Amino acid sequence: MVDRIWFNVKVYCVLWFNIDLPVVVRVSGFKYMWYKTWGNYKDGLLQPYMLECPIPTEYNHLVPLSMSLIEQPCYQPTNNLRVINKQPVNGKKNDFVVCVKGLLYGNNDQSVRLIEWLEVLFQLGANKVVIYDLNIPYNMTRVLNYYQKRGQVQVIPLTLPGYLPNLASIMSQYLKRKYTTKRQNEVIPYNDCLYNNMNLYKFVVLLDTDEFIMPRKAKSWKDVISLVAPKALSGQEHTKSSYCARNIYFLDSMQKKQTTSKYIPKFMYFTNNLYRAVNYTKPGAYVKCYHDTERVLTLHNHYPFSCLRDHCSNPSIPTTIAHLQHYRSGCVNELKKQCHIFLNKTRVDDGITRFSKAIVHNSLRTLRHLGMFMG
Repeated sequence: MVDRIWFNVKVYCVLWFNIDLPVVVRVSGFKYMWYKTWGNYKDGLLQPYMLECPIPTEYNHLVPLSMSLIEQPCYQPTNNLRVINKQPVNGKKNDFVVCVKGLLYGNNDQSVRLIEWLEVLFQLGANKVVIYDLNIPYNMTRVLNYYQKRGQVQVIPLTLPGYLPNLASIMSQYLKRKYTTKRQNEVIPYNDCLYNNMNLYKFVVLLDTDEFIMPRKAKSWKDVISLVAPKALSGQEHTKSSYCARNIYFLDSMQKKQTTSKYIPKFMYFTNNLYRAVNYTKPGAYVKCYHDTERVLTLHNHYPFSCLRDHCSNPSIPTTIAHLQHYRSGCVNELKKQCHIFLNKTRVDDGITRFSKAIVHNSLRTLRHLGMFMG
């Protein structure tokens, strides 16, 4: 995050290798991870950037241990960042990692729903879920620690940069009032998660804790990709950077007619909510995607900002194959005036029931282990 509109300026990278002297190179690219038409495009406000530090040809057989940024070639560095170079243990990538922006719950304990959401993801095919922690309540932290010990979740502490507030109560109010600032800061953990995991997973999926991509014609995420890009999971050449699922609402007020299955506890949220809107949001709006880690360069929460091979190509997955199930109390603010389009026509969608026995069983196992459920 940089507190200026930062283009065409001289900035240098100090690359520290396991050799006697560091190597100084000029930053070769500033990728602005935002669009100026979205707001906050002015000096003095923190802006998200991706900086590229090229490794000189004579050192390209080495991996830097760390790097520093300076504004003049002979400046003494005042910062140092460790270079993360994760590699798969057996040389083979796993399929899917889910990345979740900084969670800020304050005192709003959503432990049970968090457990169920995680268990849904694992049933669909997520190999790991990476969650950034801005401020998570004690019980939710216990939940995440439990899954972290099982190797299914990674929790990364997160703070706001620079002059932005990090006292929980102030932070929450600040980000509610500074919506564009909130969105700009979310870009950082999303891209951090991409670069931390690009060598370990074939696809990265950016999700919030009230949504997931649900296979319809397919049985799992792996089947979804096999249907839309048969060569992608095998590592063969394919032409797209991302494959995006269209958004469909499962709003709380739609669930009034529902009857639940006997074996599903009433406190389970996702597996009990089976009514959705008939109408999808517009193509390209509020989508979430499977992003190919070999192709995307920078990510927004809905689609890629930039890609490695000329331009990004992120087609919609046919809704007969998969869609994004989005569970909310109501429509997002931008759609409040049009929410009747979704509320007036609803239908049953019980696709999740294929997985509900496993989701319920595993959720109850976790709740019992943590002493949150005694049944």
